[in-house]
Amino acid sequence: MAADRSELRTVATLIAKAHRFVWQRYVGAVVFTSVDDEGETLSLREGQVEALLTTAGLGGAVVVDATVDEAEVGA
Repeated sequence: MAADRSELRTVATLIAKAHRFVWQRYVGAVVFTSVDDEGETLSLREGQVEALLTTAGLGGAVVVDATVDEAEVGA
């Protein structure tokens, strides 16, 4: 069963709030990216994608953190 658009916006808002982006609610299309040390936009790593999908599956009630994954610790 696909999530409706209002659920996706609610989850995106909860994810943003968990990362201290609290000044607005998020509506419409949502795009998640990463950045490097120079501020350049990067694609998400596999662990980050999995964390977002898990968070969405939980309806945003729990935000899964993927700040550090195996690629960053050299595993």
